[in-house]
Amino acid sequence: MYQIILIGISLALDAMCVTIAMTLGTSRRRAATLVIKGAIIFALFQAIMPIIGFYPAHWITSSIDPAIMNIAAGIILVGVGSHMFIGDLRQVDSSDKQIKFDTYDLPALLLLGVATSIDALAVGISFGCSGNGRIWLDAAIIGVITAIICIASGMIFLHSAKSLLPRNKSGMIGGAILIILGIKMFF
Repeated sequence: MYQIILIGISLALDAMCVTIAMTLGTSRRRAATLVIKGAIIFALFQAIMPIIGFYPAHWITSSIDPAIMNIAAGIILVGVGSHMFIGDLRQVDSSDKQIKFDTYDLPALLLLGVATSIDALAVGISFGCSGNGRIWLDAAIIGVITAIICIASGMIFLHSAKSLLPRNKSGMIGGAILIILGIKMFF
């Protein structure tokens, strides 16, 4: 059981970083809403992806190189992060709007959910190849851990570290975090 908890924690770290990045450049009220929405979506994807990877494990491992999945997730994160970074650069008057980059709607959150859970798909594939028969329980544990970590880290960041960052540059910082996470996935 402790092994799946450690796997859940390690899988949740990318989602945690994205959750923190989402709070940057937004009002406290909106950031709190984003943390909750993001945590739910990230937890669902972290729980669903191992199941998706588990059942067709033999087909996926013989047909798709895991490096290609990491590259695809990296491209998504770099794209969203670049858009966030550029959107903050284009912002003319920060007193009217907290942030111009407004893609934290459902489609963007779903995209980020996919991007942060590609590694969970690989875990599901490895579970399928190893004959692990508890995929539903393990997936639920991974999802719950992700939700807890995302909500806790997002709220802690929202109420402490966020006030230390300059408001007009926080969108750029959040975008840079996503770009770095995306580039990390290439290696």
